[in-house]
Amino acid sequence: MVLKLTEEYRLCSFRGELGLIDPVCSAQFRISHVFHCDGLLLCTSESYNRIVVWNPCTGQTKWITDPSDRVMFWVTFTLGRCYQENNYSYKLLRHVPCYEKLIFEICEINSDSCWRIPHDVTPDCLLQFAHYSVYLKGKTYWCASDSKEFDACMHLLSFDYTTERFGRLCLPGPYCRLHTVSLSVVREEKLSVLLRPHDRLGNEIEIWISSPIDDPKAVSWSKIFALDDPRLGYCT
Repeated sequence: MVLKLTEEYRLCSFRGELGLIDPVCSAQFRISHVFHCDGLLLCTSESYNRIVVWNPCTGQTKWITDPSDRVMFWVTFTLGRCYQENNYSYKLLRHVPCYEKLIFEICEINSDSCWRIPHDVTPDCLLQFAHYSVYLKGKTYWCASDSKEFDACMHLLSFDYTTERFGRLCLPGPYCRLHTVSLSVVREEKLSVLLRPHDRLGNEIEIWISSPIDDPKAVSWSKIFALDDPRLGYCT
């Protein structure tokens, strides 16, 4: 496995298994979801109300207990860098699913501050595949839709950890209803999306790459290739 360590783009390779021991119970921490940001791994577990920010290169950990009584399987966490003058820190963003509206809460990981509501108004949309989000240049991106229907029109929802504001980014292509949208990051400067259009026969998928994500209003998309493979089935 290869992980990016710092903003200087140093790489560190590992051999063998990586694991975490929970210092509270001295047992293996059962990781169910991992979110990557700047070489740090935000690990959550369905079995515990604890999360951990882990640097696997140095072994450093930051354990955080979620004091709520929510079922952790439905709660998702992301991590992002916040810029402050000539310095930076990291914030945790917690998404609590609710049928009526989105609920987000945020906190600083290097302080004892409590969870609070972000400064911006929570957008009126629904996250699709909430666990499949990515981090790029100070923002987290999710697939979202304006309707609760499964095949509703989709777009990308972003959150800026410095300004604590949400943004919206259009997906590529002439269609808007999609069976599947999968996100990834290319060279820490571009977004890549795998699309499976709703109105296409068979299992055709397309892979698109964005221009460098600097100004969201000026982002363009380029289709790399399309593939029709009946063995793909349902992708997420």
